[in-house]
Amino acid sequence: MATIVTRKGKRGVRYQVRIHRHGMKQSATFATRDAARTWAQMVEGYAAAHGAGLVPEGVAMHTVAEAIERYRREVLPRKGPGTQQGYDGHLRWWRRRLGSTLLADLRSSEILVHRDRLARHKSPATVNRYLASLSAVLSAAMLDWEWLEASPMARVRALPEPQGRVRYLSDEERVRLLEAVQASHEPALAVVVWLAVAACKQDDVGLQTATLFDPHSVRTKPPLGSQSLQIGSD
Repeated sequence: MATIVTRKGKRGVRYQVRIHRHGMKQSATFATRDAARTWAQMVEGYAAAHGAGLVPEGVAMHTVAEAIERYRREVLPRKGPGTQQGYDGHLRWWRRRLGSTLLADLRSSEILVHRDRLARHKSPATVNRYLASLSAVLSAAMLDWEWLEASPMARVRALPEPQGRVRYLSDEERVRLLEAVQASHEPALAVVVWLAVAACKQDDVGLQTATLFDPHSVRTKPPLGSQSLQIGSD
């Protein structure tokens, strides 16, 4: 019979499961009562199905929910604020759908079903971020905690993402940009901007690198159509 005991400590409230069966004892501690109850049900179900006293040594009984909770507790706080916020939402979503699944029973086909459901109302880039969050948890379970022999994510392909839109400045916009840079009186900035513009207009611009960086040249005027950008100092 399973008993769940609530414990309060420095790390907050924890839930310890104690199972007694045929004179044998087994226990585990979880961050949530739901995770504790799920684990107890699985242990007792395994023992009943196999006619065993309790789960034998070596049988992986960790769930996806356990892995997610441990990752959120131990790994996620070391990430940047933006990553923490994104991963937290993604992992809550995965926990609601896969939380009760044993890590040992998790299959790539099950993950693919949820990937395709996500793709119905989210962009490929967003779906891939969800997959990356789950992959990080499963990698930690496999490499750091030894809860998993191999990650099923190895057989899950990310969705192809369309290339981003490339927009080039119009001639009028380039003129305004060069005028603003020249008015800033920042020679280094002027060099960087002019090189970028020159790279986009390399068929029209004769880039004289040696002249441009000649320390004896006080003022260099590279052509850009009918415009010129003065680089250097008086």
